[in-house]
Amino acid sequence: MSKYHFKPLTQTGALSEDDSKKYFSTVGLAVFAFMFISYATSFAASLIMVKFAPQWTQDSTVTNTLSLIAQYGLGLPAALFFLRKLPRDTTPSEGLGVKGFFGVLCVSFTFMTIGSTVSDLLTNGLALLFDRELVNPLESNITGESPLSNFIFLVILAPVIEELVFRKLICDRLLPLGEGYAVVLSAAIFGLVHGNFFQFFYAFLTGLLFSYVYVKTGRVRYTITIHMIINLLGGVLMPWVIKTLTPVLTDEMYARLEEVINSGDVAAMEALASELSPYMLPVFLWSGYELVFTVLSMAGVFIFFRNLKKVKFQTGLLPPEKEHRIANIFCNGGVALAI
Repeated sequence: MSKYHFKPLTQTGALSEDDSKKYFSTVGLAVFAFMFISYATSFAASLIMVKFAPQWTQDSTVTNTLSLIAQYGLGLPAALFFLRKLPRDTTPSEGLGVKGFFGVLCVSFTFMTIGSTVSDLLTNGLALLFDRELVNPLESNITGESPLSNFIFLVILAPVIEELVFRKLICDRLLPLGEGYAVVLSAAIFGLVHGNFFQFFYAFLTGLLFSYVYVKTGRVRYTITIHMIINLLGGVLMPWVIKTLTPVLTDEMYARLEEVINSGDVAAMEALASELSPYMLPVFLWSGYELVFTVLSMAGVFIFFRNLKKVKFQTGLLPPEKEHRIANIFCNGGVALAI
């Protein structure tokens, strides 16, 4: 299919209203195709497994592999069918440096904290409103899986594929509109494809940061590495710690611990300490994770505000007209389908 050819109006230097809507509609169609085909394929595969091989529904390797195939083997090509009709812009190539990389890592922890807080407030509010318990699908999935499976899918495959798709492929197609459009829209798409309120807000905020880093450096390896670090800590380390500590994180153990401490019985204390000694490493890791995450998140606040004035977005080669910006983005067929 041939590419669309857009040309700014001579009078304004911006795209016409029709061309603006056409550009955004094409992006919306790509998102719609990606999500519809991904979810439809996953749903169909689930029905087939339940009927013919129900044991596979409990196998994380099978379900994760099918999810990747549905999203990036079928959904992504469908999205690219539409995206490849749009022009693509190249990005600058600037090094981030060790200091810059550490700063981005800290700010990403800050954004994750803010996003998770907003998600918790919203989901708790919805749970009270509808009088039902809402379960985080990510937590329920990764907590019960093996660390090796989580490492392969969450630390290796997911960051590489997602960053190449949402930063490289999508940002490059949005950059002709301008860096601001590329950053915000790619982050919004990144948040939406997670498919639930538990992950949307922190995915959107970190997506903003990752997309900004990409459009300014042109190097996706930075965001891949930070994405890997985040998923390693939150998707592999902490689930393993929680799973390991589950036998002792009980009301009975808390009551027993309080009773032994209050009794002052040295022999009982030594016996309990010996019983709990195998759990010292996960306790140490949990405490260390909480401490590091808190310190880096606080540092991220300082780094963010110190560098906020330096954040600037360059105008693209095909800037949409500003007068009807909101209407042009949302009032078109493709975006309507995606929503």
